[in-house]
Amino acid sequence: MAIEIKRINGERCVYQGGRLIANIYDNRRRIGQGNITDNWGVAWITGRYDEHDTYAEARDNALKGLR
Repeated sequence: MAIEIKRINGERCVYQGGRLIANIYDNRRRIGQGNITDNWGVAWITGRYDEHDTYAEARDNALKGLR
């Protein structure tokens, strides 16, 4: 089944075959003089939460689908 990421109301929702399987969250924060820490997360409907340094890593993980 095809996996796609849709932006809905500002959230990145991951669908597989029309069923929501995960959300990708942007947890980056500004520190001190404007430095941004890299922290992206994939929250799976199974309860698992995977952290990643970049959006590209989080997206690639989400596109693998439920395992």
